[in-house]
Amino acid sequence: MTRYRFALAGLLALVQAPVMATALVDGGFETKGAAVPVNTYCYDNQCGTSPWVNLGGLTGIIRSGEGAWGYVVANGGNYYGFVQNSGVLAQSFVATATGTSAFNWFDTNRASYYGSPYGGLQSYAVSIFDGITTVNIGSFTTAIGPWVARTSSTVTLTAGTTYSLRFTGLAPGDSTAFIDDVSLATATVPEPASWALMIAGFGLTGATMRRRRAIIA
Repeated sequence: MTRYRFALAGLLALVQAPVMATALVDGGFETKGAAVPVNTYCYDNQCGTSPWVNLGGLTGIIRSGEGAWGYVVANGGNYYGFVQNSGVLAQSFVATATGTSAFNWFDTNRASYYGSPYGGLQSYAVSIFDGITTVNIGSFTTAIGPWVARTSSTVTLTAGTTYSLRFTGLAPGDSTAFIDDVSLATATVPEPASWALMIAGFGLTGATMRRRRAIIA
């Protein structure tokens, strides 16, 4: 029985062993904001370098509480990103593990411009691109008020593949979505070699138990 317990414990440790998780960089836009530094706001052609890039339209970052954008305070830190009209804000990353993933972030809306209503509610799509295929993992519409926690639908990432996470504005004119605290949660699955090892281990455990019963009999 002791041998069985040790074997089972080893298999459970294999199943539950942590795998290095895929991660995004500068999810709160703090590195991008501090690079210049940005004292008010900047569009991406004026901002400092960061993993966050502009793939078209108008995107950038805003300092927390900036008056020209409605005095909106960042969800965390000193900065947050924005997607205006049909802008595309993106970050590329390499998956370090194979598994099912979901993206988390917060959004809110531009409230006013120098005290007057300006722009409008922004709708935007979230997608992931692997170099060949674009997968839409959610569509959202912002609202004026507190930051709202958002979660995408799940998507399967493959270890070693480079992906581009994209926030794409869908509304015309000056409608603007504010984005902050973007993160990625990965639920990894065992690699084929791990599955083979687990199956072999369970077989060995079963054989050990059968042999023990035969000796007792």
